[in-house]
Amino acid sequence: RVGATGSDTGGETPSASAVPPSTVPLGRHASLSDAFGPAAAPHVAPVAASAAGDAARVEAPPGEPVDSAGATLELQITDGPLEGTTVTVGQEGARIGRHTSNTLVIPEAGISRYHCEICYIDGEFCVRDLGSTTGTYFYLRPHGHFPMFVGLMVKLGETEFQVLSQTPSSAETPEQALLFYEGPLQGHKVHIPASGITIGRRHNNNLVLVQDGTVSAHHAMIFSQDGEFFITDLGSCNGTCVRLSFERNDSDWHPIMDGDILGAGCTKVRCRVRPA
Repeated sequence: RVGATGSDTGGETPSASAVPPSTVPLGRHASLSDAFGPAAAPHVAPVAASAAGDAARVEAPPGEPVDSAGATLELQITDGPLEGTTVTVGQEGARIGRHTSNTLVIPEAGISRYHCEICYIDGEFCVRDLGSTTGTYFYLRPHGHFPMFVGLMVKLGETEFQVLSQTPSSAETPEQALLFYEGPLQGHKVHIPASGITIGRRHNNNLVLVQDGTVSAHHAMIFSQDGEFFITDLGSCNGTCVRLSFERNDSDWHPIMDGDILGAGCTKVRCRVRPA
């Protein structure tokens, strides 16, 4: 179904359960902290070891909720115009954006005037996107397995896609359809078979993104297990992340766990939940 160039080669489209939503219900995104794994992934295709330059640049340690009484959230900015800056957010929360009225002002063109906000809700810190243009993201922990579902939006380098449809987990032959909306495959629909695919710049991947220089040689893998699909970052340089909502759509609230890495524009923020 997926050719060497990553183009749609036809075939039947998996049954769509609904129109993909504009916000993504990530829940507690437990697999970001490796609660899902490391389960053994099925063999997909021979993939040579990545070059040294493709070593993971950001890796969050497994995170767990901490005692929330009097807790604060430490935002360690690891990339972007404020790299090296640390900001502590109390239970009063914070708003992040380009406008000078925000709690955390990020002077970056890729950041909206009012981009996202952090609040303390029911004993934990949560984040939501405020209808930004470029989106707010959670970075996946390299080599962890993140579950895929209809509506999920994924970013690899400058390439972005959404899970358009997938067969029920009880289907004899699981299949998934992705719609690419940013990057060199923009407008293309790609069908993912039960055997899974690898994604990257090198031509020995099943889905080749040679035109996107921000994608690693062997960037990510999609595989199915017990009728469900998962995505795994293969230790890429620029990471794989999931987007909270479509452009100019407010997202739902999403819990922040200790060790999570958030992305907005070119800015990356490592989140450390500190007990009182």
